[in-house]
Amino acid sequence: MSPHLLAVGLVLGGILIFTLLQGGLRLRAGRRLARLRFETAGAARLVYFTSASCSACARQRAELRRLEGVAVTTVDVDVDPATAATFGVVGLPATAVIGADGRPVRVFRGFTPAAELSRVLFGVRGLASAGSR
Repeated sequence: MSPHLLAVGLVLGGILIFTLLQGGLRLRAGRRLARLRFETAGAARLVYFTSASCSACARQRAELRRLEGVAVTTVDVDVDPATAATFGVVGLPATAVIGADGRPVRVFRGFTPAAELSRVLFGVRGLASAGSR
């Protein structure tokens, strides 16, 4: 077999494997997003993106604890990078407000005070309550 033909075969094989892996990541992200939508059906909530190596995330976690009665789903981006990518998360910490319909309303990038999260979250809850009357 010619070395050129072997090289072309290796490149095409690599492209095929890369494409399959990318499709798998999108599929897992889609499943995770669908599960988040199912879990949030009927109630606005927060999705908090973090990682063990994020030093600013401890401060954000403390802010989230101040929001009593708010459901928070934590996503470790090192374990689930596909879900983070689905939400457009490129830096940490990040917090997404999810509406009662399970769809993202807003994604906060960086540290966000509890008051700002509360304002958006309860605005969404208020709209959901008013819409169900």
